[in-house]
Amino acid sequence: MDAPALAEVDVETARQLRGDIARAVHHGKECGEVEADLDPWPAAVRLTAVTEGLAMQVYRDPAGVNGVPADELSASVIAAELAAVFTGECRQYTAPADA
Repeated sequence: MDAPALAEVDVETARQLRGDIARAVHHGKECGEVEADLDPWPAAVRLTAVTEGLAMQVYRDPAGVNGVPADELSASVIAAELAAVFTGECRQYTAPADA
């Protein structure tokens, strides 16, 4: 970006987004949705990069591939990426074994 003020806003927005995603991954670790040894920051960078890349794909070619619209393809890719990070089930929503 050529405008320094806009570039600064873009950088800060990206930092906040990564931070929000890293927090979500950390919370997922606490409740059992995410493996205990997964580092939230690389996961956040990966999820952010995939999402931003997919947004560009939808913008550039909304028609998609082989008759499947880009937004549908993107949703399936995002679902797969999230499933790779959030591999477990949150204990908050599961009934105790003795109930």
